Amino acid sequence: MGKKVVLLSGLAEHPAFLAWKQICPSSAPPTSIELLKEEMGKSTIYRLGGMNGAAGPVIVKRKGIGGLSGEARIYTDVFPALSIPMVYFYGYLEQFNGNSWLFLEDAGELWYSPENSTHCSLAIRWMACLHSMPPKFVLDLRDTGPAYFRSVLREARQGVRSSLAHPSIEDSSIRPFEALLDHLDVIENEWAYVEQVCSGVPKTLVHGDFARKNVRVRGAGDEAHLLVIDWEFAGAAPPAADIAKIPGGQTERRTYFELLREAWPSLAWEDVERMHRIGQVFLLLHFVQWVSVQFNYASIELPQGSMLVYQQALHDLVQDGHWLQG
Repeated sequence: MGKKVVLLSGLAEHPAFLAWKQICPSSAPPTSIELLKEEMGKSTIYRLGGMNGAAGPVIVKRKGIGGLSGEARIYTDVFPALSIPMVYFYGYLEQFNGNSWLFLEDAGELWYSPENSTHCSLAIRWMACLHSMPPKFVLDLRDTGPAYFRSVLREARQGVRSSLAHPSIEDSSIRPFEALLDHLDVIENEWAYVEQVCSGVPKTLVHGDFARKNVRVRGAGDEAHLLVIDWEFAGAAPPAADIAKIPGGQTERRTYFELLREAWPSLAWEDVERMHRIGQVFLLLHFVQWVSVQFNYASIELPQGSMLVYQQALHDLVQDGHWLQG
């Protein structure tokens, strides 16, 4: 999004507040409604300011009917078994005014930075704690392991092919896009290796989008901790996609490994390194798939540039074969 959008009038009839009223019927209208995110194909997110019936601003997520059910299930059924701080979950509406709605505590404005050594340490401990969750607690979550990412790969391939037919695509992008299709073919041809690596690691709760935009820091000193938001893409899987987002390098992943081994004593260091490499592939597949969708909308300048960046990243992975080292 570009310029911040904050509404100060007509708030009593705003759809986000009307949905909140289903959760807290006695609530007076907010003093402001801020549009935090609005992207085609994703959730729309609002912040309701000055709310009674809540400890502070309320974050409201809206998506098509059923689109937030998985995230709601994580808040209601999975988080109670975890010993990590989380934002307060006010409630969920499966269907209201043609959408699903999720209501959460505002996590605040102190954003996580992987360049900050304190934040980095918090992230490593947080991720090890998350991945310590036994498989029995995530049995009912959607599978976001190799089978899921193979479907992402195939959607990405179809999206790139469709992008090549876009009337506004620049001639200079055609060859890199064709090379990207070749990279996707190479990766799928090695998918048996991906499945083999993942089969040796237990399924656990995986966030799937551990990025700066989804992580806040609360407290200071010994009380500092992370609050991780946006569990829309979370699921049950070997934690490759999350391990790929551990800040730093091998030293930091070694710390994560030592912490996680308390819960998974059979885990080997080589498992973590293989998962890290596979996770990098998973994340790039997600990026390519999502960017390819953007070619369906008016301007393709930004997605075209992003696709070229991801093509180069996949080229580097495929060329050096590092992700296949076992």
